[in-house]
Amino acid sequence: MEYQLSRVEELGERYALQQKLREGVRAMAYAFSISEGREKESALANVKAGFRECTETLCTLENQLQLLIGNFKMEMKGR
Repeated sequence: MEYQLSRVEELGERYALQQKLREGVRAMAYAFSISEGREKESALANVKAGFRECTETLCTLENQLQLLIGNFKMEMKGR
């Protein structure tokens, strides 16, 4: 149990870090979108790719976490 708990905690920490990275990328995208310059479009494309990568990593971590935690299923039956 302790091993499983440590794995869940590690995934939680990695998830939190990825969320912070994604928020940073989102802030960069906003900054580039309001700025002017010749390389604005290429910079925005790079930032969008980074955001997509962070989102994919978050989805992977969520799947791993779900496998560790399992599912709780409750079914209501009428009388």
